[in-house]
Amino acid sequence: MRSLGISRVGMGVAAVVLASTLAYGQDPADQTPWAPGTGAAGAQVARPMRGGPQEALPQMPMNGGDMNRDEIVGQERAGLEALKKGDVAKVGAALTDDAVFVDSNGILRKPELLKQLGAVKLKDYTMSDVRFVPVSPDNGVVSYTLTESGTRQGQAFSAKVFVSSAWVRNGRQFQCVFSQKTAALAVPAK
Repeated sequence: MRSLGISRVGMGVAAVVLASTLAYGQDPADQTPWAPGTGAAGAQVARPMRGGPQEALPQMPMNGGDMNRDEIVGQERAGLEALKKGDVAKVGAALTDDAVFVDSNGILRKPELLKQLGAVKLKDYTMSDVRFVPVSPDNGVVSYTLTESGTRQGQAFSAKVFVSSAWVRNGRQFQCVFSQKTAALAVPAK
């Protein structure tokens, strides 16, 4: 049974790596140098950063497409809403038992994370630049920019972070198996 947990965590890590390399192809409004464009006969292509030939965006046959996007992104949002209400149990129900979380404080397992979340009161948040990468019909990765504010152990905080989370179907619902938060670097005023 333990090896199943390790393979799901391994899948989560692989999915996050996949998301970081493929997420550019998920948002047609994206204006980054590698944002998708339209080529001959309406085929989607990636715009190269510095000239050169255009290449087709990667196709992932048999992966369930974006059919799970709304459900997985909705689950991610529901977790943030639960934090606003102080409902840590609801957050816990959306996590696999072997879930792994990585942030500037290190690597946490589910029990450690839930204990820390008990001291967090999320006041407000905004999800932006949401990207979704379908990995299979039973899992997918969502990445987004999170701007949040609230209190942690009674101290006010506000932050802008980049989040990537891998979700797997567990029976009839999706659960988060891996999530990583990376703090956005402060850009000095000019």
